[in-house]
Amino acid sequence: MQGKQSVICLSLLLFLIAAINLISRKQLDYSYTKILPYNQLYYTDEQLRITDIKQKEGDSLMIVFKGNSIKKTNHFELFADTVLVLSQQAKNLTLRPDPKQKQFFLRINDQPQKYLVNIDYTPLSVYRQAGNSSTVIYEVTSTDILISTASFHKLSDWDVSSFWQEKVTDKSETDRYLYDSMKVSATDSSHTKVLKIARYLLEITKGRLGVPSDYLAQLSPIRQLEYIRLGHSGLWCGNYVELFSFFASYAGVTSRAVSCGSNIGNTTLGVHAFNEVFLPEWNCWACVDLTGGNVFVRKGEHFLNALDLNAVLKSESTANDGTTAYHFKDDRIVLTPFSEVSKFTRYYFHPGNSFQFLYADFLKKQIPKNIFERIKKFFYLKPYYATFSGDIIQGNYQFYLRLATNYLLALTGIAWLFAVVIYIKKRRRL
Repeated sequence: MQGKQSVICLSLLLFLIAAINLISRKQLDYSYTKILPYNQLYYTDEQLRITDIKQKEGDSLMIVFKGNSIKKTNHFELFADTVLVLSQQAKNLTLRPDPKQKQFFLRINDQPQKYLVNIDYTPLSVYRQAGNSSTVIYEVTSTDILISTASFHKLSDWDVSSFWQEKVTDKSETDRYLYDSMKVSATDSSHTKVLKIARYLLEITKGRLGVPSDYLAQLSPIRQLEYIRLGHSGLWCGNYVELFSFFASYAGVTSRAVSCGSNIGNTTLGVHAFNEVFLPEWNCWACVDLTGGNVFVRKGEHFLNALDLNAVLKSESTANDGTTAYHFKDDRIVLTPFSEVSKFTRYYFHPGNSFQFLYADFLKKQIPKNIFERIKKFFYLKPYYATFSGDIIQGNYQFYLRLATNYLLALTGIAWLFAVVIYIKKRRRL
């Protein structure tokens, strides 16, 4: 009797968990993603940042750095305007500024640039003279260096290079496209490589924008390009993402796939796909949208990423704010006022839009080839992509609910099988 009750209870529990799991996978919008803030989407673990600031004895201040440029022992140079006021070999920077000097420029190791750091220092004696018991004597008011204790992704978490390079079947053919047709040089900057690749792809696919054939998705990127060039198929934004990612990755440019938009019922809200590339020369991510013909969008000297671009578009006009676009026109890429070529981007980038950033590792797992890969995908612990939206307030509970019910379903299923086997054996004995 107890065995029968165990089977019944486990069956009910299994059904309940399966129902919750099915709802989480099919009905909840954010069960496959983690919702990340701006900094975790656009800063990487490799980039320089301040992770701790400590007030030490003797009114000194210790600043702790992290990033690829930081070593076990670092050479710090601190300047007041152009005057060197401190040169230090140490793991961390320790200083005691002059109360009259608030603005400093910091150089770290062999980096060519100097970082602005504003430090407001008020000696304890000033507080005590005023009858104030405060012990906070330093205030870091602004700096070019990110101050954060958060964990960040590595560039490799986003970079689709490994995925697309697996599709290189003929390196000599890819080389001919990249170096002969696109005129890419190994010495080119990432910025220049992107412009050359983009111009060629836009020239070859000019006039082909439209619904792609199902057959196109079965082809390698190079075969896709040839198929489109011959007029056998149109192409969508997703095809542009694949073509650009393939050649950019082969050229050594870090690129990631981004989409925007969502669904309400059976209606899509401006779903669109494009790229972002990391430009090490500017230490930033930049939006690349070949479908709209805008390779880069820049405000002043700053290259705009997708979220920056969306914020710019929230303003009524970009006509006089210094925003320009590297726009494809007459088989050339021309620097153009963004207001003149922003119509396509405004169509998809709208207030309240959500943006999805695909993880490189998931690209390899998104189409399982057999039952074993399907099982591995079911128990995949990482998010498929990251999401940013100003309208999302529920946090990441949907993602963890799906993961928890995935594993509970498996464990409960195993327990149910054991209970059934034990129950059958007992029945046979009786």
